[in-house]
Amino acid sequence: MVAFDLTVIEMNGIYMIIKSVVTALVFLVGSLAAVAQEKPTRDQTVKYIIDNYSREVKCMAGHRDAFLYADWRASIHPVVIEGHVMKLSYAILVTQDVSGEYGIIKKNEKWSVDIDLSRIERIDVLLGDYYGVIAKNASDGATFPAYIRFAMAQGENGIRQVLNGKETLVNQVDVPFGAYQLEAPPNLRKSQLFKAINHLRKLSGAPEPLSFD
Repeated sequence: MVAFDLTVIEMNGIYMIIKSVVTALVFLVGSLAAVAQEKPTRDQTVKYIIDNYSREVKCMAGHRDAFLYADWRASIHPVVIEGHVMKLSYAILVTQDVSGEYGIIKKNEKWSVDIDLSRIERIDVLLGDYYGVIAKNASDGATFPAYIRFAMAQGENGIRQVLNGKETLVNQVDVPFGAYQLEAPPNLRKSQLFKAINHLRKLSGAPEPLSFD
């Protein structure tokens, strides 16, 4: 006759139950983590960029010691994304009021750029000025334009840009991206739009900058 140790059987049963619960919890946590880390799809990213890229950027500045005011304005057509190519068309108009004369046109540019994101090595944000009309350190309560820079690897010139009808191929291009105040410059690199564009760049198979970190 075989004798059974009921205590051992009971302990084994409890152990199996605990093991099953732990296994289920590990699986659940892993599944939730996978969902949390899932990045937006290409279609979602493209839609976000098209829906959220500003259609107009307005900036104004005045010289603190002289009757001199400037108005900087970018009118941006809807972004077009075809395959890996991001197409932007926009116009930049800079006018100036000085010594009783108003609306003096200092710059009137029409831009069109085609950017193959699969060849863009890096993107960045630049904080611009008024093209010398009014210096940053001579203005009060001013807003200035910010740009997003698309740059290819050194030595490559594959970004197509057309400025007032003249077409060239360049290594990098700066596109209007927003406005900022000197007193509180934003960290536009942390904006969702900047992150979306960089995400699309990566989805397009773009190269990463050479780094030894």
